[in-house]
Amino acid sequence: MQITTFPNQIDDRSADTALIHSKPITVQWTEELRKTLGTYPSCKLLRELWNLDLYTRTVLYPLLIKGWGARRIADRLKVPIVTIQKLLETGREQLKKKLATAR
Repeated sequence: MQITTFPNQIDDRSADTALIHSKPITVQWTEELRKTLGTYPSCKLLRELWNLDLYTRTVLYPLLIKGWGARRIADRLKVPIVTIQKLLETGREQLKKKLATAR
């Protein structure tokens, strides 16, 4: 099993990391998003989601596109739910700002 280390971008403690035991899911979701973006190239939401950093995109993609909740995402990625909740919170804010300026 491959392990990917996601730096905890929630706080300033760089030593604090979250391990995601499923690197292939990140690659799979990125490929799904790329294909969907190719199908709907004028969709601002997909374009701005694509432009987010990998970690934020990895948690926002299943929430926004697949309709998953935070618990399901945390279980799938094998990380604490609090990590997912904080990434979702900051990611949604980033996405809102990007979409507001893209108008």
